[in-house]
Amino acid sequence: MARTALDADRPATPAAPVSPWHHRVRSATLVLVGLGLVVSGVLGSLAHRGLLVLFVVGLALLLTVRIRAACDQLSTPPRRERQGR
Repeated sequence: MARTALDADRPATPAAPVSPWHHRVRSATLVLVGLGLVVSGVLGSLAHRGLLVLFVVGLALLLTVRIRAACDQLSTPPRRERQGR
């Protein structure tokens, strides 16, 4: 990736690896939330218990994955560049 003049003073840091579990859960969550929203839109309301449960579970999974990813980033100490000899 090309670096711009704004990035010149920042050290280059590699992207943090993301586990395949994270991608699977996020994809499943987005599918559940999307399905819940589409079906509830077709029926006209979220009053139906099944749709409400589907929507809440999907939203809870999405938030859990987001919070877990944020906690992983906070718990990982920043890498320090080696100083010249």
